[in-house]
Order: sequence, then C-alpha cells, then structure tokens
Amino acid sequence: MPVSYTSSRFVGREVAFARLAAVLDDAAGGRARTMVLGGTAGVGVSRFLDEGMARVSELSEPWTILRGSAWRSGADDPYGPVVRAIGPALRTLPSADLDEILGPAAP
Repeated sequence: MPVSYTSSRFVGREVAFARLAAVLDDAAGGRARTMVLGGTAGVGVSRFLDEGMARVSELSEPWTILRGSAWRSGADDPYGPVVRAIGPALRTLPSADLDEILGPAAP
C-alpha cells in the first residue's frame, strides 16, 4: 500500500488563492461572482477548498460557506450538488426567517 502524507502546512497555489481572494472581495462588495474548481482525483481540489475555507473562517467578518459535491455524470439528481450545499443551511433557519428569505419561492 502506498504511503500518503498530508501536511498541515499548505504550500503553493498562490495564483489560485489570489483568484479566490478576488472573487470573495467582489462578493463582499455585493458583486455576484462565480468560481468553478475542477480536477481529476488526486490533484488537490478538496485540499484547496479545505484550505480556502480555513482562511475565510479566520476573517474578522463572518461568512457562510456552502459546499456541495457532484456525483458522476448521470448518477445525480438535477441540481443535486446545489441542494446538498444549500439544504443543511436552510434547515437550520427558523420558519419565519426562511419564509422571508425565500419569499414567493417558498412553496
């Protein structure tokens, strides 16, 4: 069995983190942005997301981070990753808050 090693120290990906910082800065300023990450198994996408979430959690202003994963093509429900990301956050909200946020989309 091959040996694997994961360091607690994150090295590299400065360009990717700079892009993420720009997207988050725009979002904080009220400008909608999207950043799509992808890669084959083992290239470090999950590790990059974990590190990004850790860095965001250290910011002075609070952020809500939603994270969903896609399954292989044809094996997932429509909007499955979105539902898996948003669902847990919505389930924690009181009904009155949820009605206010969703408005006419609530049903």
